[in-house]
Amino acid sequence: MQNLENNKNAGIAFVSFRDKDCVIQTIDEIDIAKLKLAEEEAAVRLKLDEWTVEEGIPPSDIIWADLN
Repeated sequence: MQNLENNKNAGIAFVSFRDKDCVIQTIDEIDIAKLKLAEEEAAVRLKLDEWTVEEGIPPSDIIWADLN
């Protein structure tokens, strides 16, 4: 079995929304959640305070075949 501690990830996640109008609201809510959860064990372990969340580029500007 492979040692998972040696695996590194890119540290980037993509989230897609069905409705573009909820993107800004969601970003604001994540910032609020980061403040409320800052001292929680899981937030500390995940380094939640270091996360940045921002609106992405338009889907038409992404070369989807290159994501793998």
